[in-house]
Amino acid sequence: MFKNSENIYSMIVDIGNTDIVCALFEEENIILKHRLKTDLTMDISTYHSLILRGLADYDLPQIRHIGLGSVVPEITLLMRDMFAQYYNAEVYEIDGLSELSLSYEIESRKAAGADLVANALAANKIYQMNCIVVDMGTSTTFQLVSKDAVYKGLIIAPGLRSSGDTLIQKAARLQDIELTNPTKLLGLNTKESMLSGIVGSHIRMIESTVWEICKEYHEMAPFKVIITGGLAALIEPLIPHGYAYEPDLTLKGLNYALAELIERGQ
Repeated sequence: MFKNSENIYSMIVDIGNTDIVCALFEEENIILKHRLKTDLTMDISTYHSLILRGLADYDLPQIRHIGLGSVVPEITLLMRDMFAQYYNAEVYEIDGLSELSLSYEIESRKAAGADLVANALAANKIYQMNCIVVDMGTSTTFQLVSKDAVYKGLIIAPGLRSSGDTLIQKAARLQDIELTNPTKLLGLNTKESMLSGIVGSHIRMIESTVWEICKEYHEMAPFKVIITGGLAALIEPLIPHGYAYEPDLTLKGLNYALAELIERGQ
């Protein structure tokens, strides 16, 4: 699938609601990652300067193809204009309508965001078995993708950080805290109690939801459960045995998608 000349790189840009991650790939290997904040107030030149800073050791002419996955339409348009203005590279936008090796049982492929498509594709390519993908971002999502690359469906739940923010906003006496792993089930002070309620309860929600998916789709067992997303690192030490932690799953999936689109000439 991957055909690459020496020192020719592909760039993947994953635009989320909170962060933008740029990654350089040499074939299947990530050689550099650079994270920016998603900011609707920044213009093309500012984003270009920030990306250049992250890619300082690499020449832009070496980048021939750019895979763009976005869940923020306003930033998508800005990035496309920026790439057209500054980069001599072909841009491929990846979403649920992209012609990839996935098939879908959901009602509308258009509703499948780039991150979900990428996660499903990467899980299938890497593990080649029935997979449950848990992505901990602004929301926490659960996907089921079969070993024959069928996107079966999705659960969208409130995210870990957004759940904590809502609790603090609605309870006047609770103050903002740094999210860390809880050390006690029953807290002995406000911080411990909040960490158990916010972080600990989110972990239990993940475990119970995965269990419900396994029960509902028992005929597909066994499953590989994969944890990814920007907040997954926080709970990684506490995830159940047998879960796989894949911090770069979305980037890898966008790169797989880019390679497929290049190969198909789309």
